[in-house]
Amino acid sequence: MGRSTGWLEGEVRVEVTGQRLEQFINLVVTGGIDLWSLRRGQDGLTFWMKAEDFRRLRPIVRKTRCRVHIVARRGVPFHWRQFSRRKSMVLGVILCVALVILASSFVWVVEVEGLQERDPEVVLDAAMELGLAPGVPIYRLDLNQSARELAKKLPFITWVGIERSGVRLTIKVLEKVEERPDPPALADIVARTDGVVEEIRVLAGSPVVSAGDVVSEGSVLISSSPATPDRAAISARGQVFASVWYTAVERIALSQEVSLPTGREFVCTEVTVEDSVTVRLQGRGEIPFDNYEKVEESRILLERWRKPPFLVEVKRVYYKELSTYVRQLTEEEALQVACSGANHHVRLQLPPGAEVFRVSCDIVSQGEEFVEVKATVVVREDIGDERPVSER
Repeated sequence: MGRSTGWLEGEVRVEVTGQRLEQFINLVVTGGIDLWSLRRGQDGLTFWMKAEDFRRLRPIVRKTRCRVHIVARRGVPFHWRQFSRRKSMVLGVILCVALVILASSFVWVVEVEGLQERDPEVVLDAAMELGLAPGVPIYRLDLNQSARELAKKLPFITWVGIERSGVRLTIKVLEKVEERPDPPALADIVARTDGVVEEIRVLAGSPVVSAGDVVSEGSVLISSSPATPDRAAISARGQVFASVWYTAVERIALSQEVSLPTGREFVCTEVTVEDSVTVRLQGRGEIPFDNYEKVEESRILLERWRKPPFLVEVKRVYYKELSTYVRQLTEEEALQVACSGANHHVRLQLPPGAEVFRVSCDIVSQGEEFVEVKATVVVREDIGDERPVSER
């Protein structure tokens, strides 16, 4: 016989005595009354049954002339009946449970871990502005979002993590390691390149050269001052302007191969659809020229009403025939071309801000087939660079 929900509805332990116990059990089973934990003793039977079925035993008891009495009770109805006699105690228990549940839904302790050099109150004040304070409901907390906002709010922190354990919030932080700058290295002002000194502007240190001196690359121009008992070390600072020469050599052949367009051209037109299908509409076959110049034109067509857009590329290629012949330059023409090329190359060497005040172009060598020239540009520039004294 199954027990089902007897405890919720209330159940009783019944003791039965008499001479016709077998008949009693058969009538109980036939009547559909559930029994469980059935045991037979010397004086009779004991079993558990639902409390509401106990009244149904009366006709069976009269018929079998057995005696029954309840020896134990258990279940919600009986407990409730006991509690109902002590209403103040029951109300107190319910109120206590409610208060515990209510209190556990709030944060009551906020603490900070991980700070080494700063006061935790700084973090707690910032957390309070974000709503992380004792008394805040737990359901309102978004710990990940609060950690990100707290990290932005405190510039001396590199990482923030917030953990909750019951009613306790722990803010774990990682402070930035502030790198203390090394003391500036003692440095001299040295020449970046060769030149003739024109002007010296000393801001700190002692000048080593004077206007008119010829200096070479790496020469000390302004010297630093070492430390003394009465004065700290001073690094050299200043500007040294000098005349600097830049040169370039250019050789030009007197015989120049020149290509000019003949006016004939071969045109190819291709259409590419969606970068996959290419169709040539014009210019089939091989290019009919041996020497030519190639010029390409491309245009993209886009149909905006399509999603995604329909892409079409139209490419036109012009092959223009060139005719090559040899042109003989005069000495003056070759000299002009060589000087122009040499000047172009030498100006590529000039530093930004250099002031050009003299340009010259001289013939280096000349033969029957070539002219070689040398272009010289004189500029005024600051040639001073800082160099640590330890690298002397």
